[in-house]
Amino acid sequence: GVALEGDDTAVDHVFVAQDPQAEVLGVLAGTDRPGLVRRRADGWTSVFSSAPKLTPDMLRRLALDAGCHLYLETGDALFVDNRFVCVHASTEGEKTISLLKPARASVVFGSGPPRVVGNRLRLQMKANATVVLKLEEPHTGR
Repeated sequence: GVALEGDDTAVDHVFVAQDPQAEVLGVLAGTDRPGLVRRRADGWTSVFSSAPKLTPDMLRRLALDAGCHLYLETGDALFVDNRFVCVHASTEGEKTISLLKPARASVVFGSGPPRVVGNRLRLQMKANATVVLKLEEPHTGR
């Protein structure tokens, strides 16, 4: 099997990138063959990985670099749509969720309520806890 440099997961029948316009970010262990590449174009960024798993930190950095909005900076599991946010905490501590726009948030499941500061929701969570929040338009004060 072959592994991406820095990853201990070996796989057989590995695909490698052959795009001369792609930037090589990582090579397959023990070779000079590109195992992680990025190609940027007008309005999009593409990433290819031969490795079967990338760390949450690496995915987060690649997403940020590509211009994606990050809702949560920690390695916790997250689900978001236009009405709900669900976080499953992998560690204990404060979780800060950055929304695309300000919203009111109410707890549907789990502990809370979150502290709302502009477009950020802050939650104190225990490890392995789950919270589901319903998002609504903020009060306009009228």
